[in-house]
Amino acid sequence: MKRFYELGLSAFLAVFIVMFLLFYTPEMDTYKKNINLLPKNFTVRTERKLIITGKLPELKYTYNQSAAMANYTPPLSSRGSTVAARVVQTAYKYIGVPYVWGGSSPSGFDCSGFVQWVYTQNGISITRTADTQYMEGISVKDLEPGDLVFFTTYAPGASHVGIYLACSKFIHASSSGQVKISSLDDEFYRSVFIGGRRYFR
Repeated sequence: MKRFYELGLSAFLAVFIVMFLLFYTPEMDTYKKNINLLPKNFTVRTERKLIITGKLPELKYTYNQSAAMANYTPPLSSRGSTVAARVVQTAYKYIGVPYVWGGSSPSGFDCSGFVQWVYTQNGISITRTADTQYMEGISVKDLEPGDLVFFTTYAPGASHVGIYLACSKFIHASSSGQVKISSLDDEFYRSVFIGGRRYFR
């Protein structure tokens, strides 16, 4: 009986040792130590992706050029400064008016229709199309507010026109959508610019 008891105890110890060796790893001690060092409130990072079930609101940002330029007064020379100021201020009123091919009224402008309208509102008579406007006036290199600036775009010669403001900025009825302010320093406009013309002194 005693012998049988000793064999049973030995078998139990052997099984215990084998099980211990199979399931014990040194990392277990490290894991337990690290768990104990964690603060009570912590975040567990997982590889699970965040899934958004609701539709996010669209963010729309519109730059209001008209508001930004409403109080802007360009630097003017003695040359027709009053007329030039009126031309520029009149042009600002139409920022945002849609581009319309052949348009020459505030319901819609094309480029030459826009400058003709603005000039006419200030007592300056010019022809209707960009190519004929380019043949009028005096050619100038040193642009001043109120001068017209011309570009060759969709056709040879003067095929687009705008009104010079100051600091390389000009206002025009852009075929991309509406009356707006652009820069002569823009790569595109710099590459197609063919000159400026002056119509009043």
